[in-house]
Amino acid sequence: MCAAVAAARKAERIEGILNQALVQIVIKGNKLHVYPQRGTDTLIYYVSPENRRGGNHAPAKPWETRWVVDGLKEGQRIVIAPKAPGEDVLESEYVIVWPDNSVRSGEPTRSPGGKPLELHWKYNIFLYQDTKLLDQLDPEVVVKDDP
Repeated sequence: MCAAVAAARKAERIEGILNQALVQIVIKGNKLHVYPQRGTDTLIYYVSPENRRGGNHAPAKPWETRWVVDGLKEGQRIVIAPKAPGEDVLESEYVIVWPDNSVRSGEPTRSPGGKPLELHWKYNIFLYQDTKLLDQLDPEVVVKDDP
């Protein structure tokens, strides 16, 4: 194996990503590209305070979403906002401003509560250059109960 390949595969330590589902946002030519984007691809779990205190939850399941942006330039920002105003499953809006490149959703504020057994938090991702809207996409996050 060549030295360059071996160096590229060297292990590294990344802090602060446990229990997070990763959503990648790439900006190329002022267009947004997001993965995952389909309705059932990004899944996080609501853990009740009782289950958290009692340790009755799956320790490796994601409790929040982390959006990571590549290609954000000076003067640009990403705004992540629910499609339905007042939707209270996650916070009302997230903003990533250059030179930052990531934001986490925080944990769901409520349980799906029975039927349906999951909630679909539909949201928009907006790309702005100063005040001008350049592009937008509309993925979603699914919230389920754990356990």
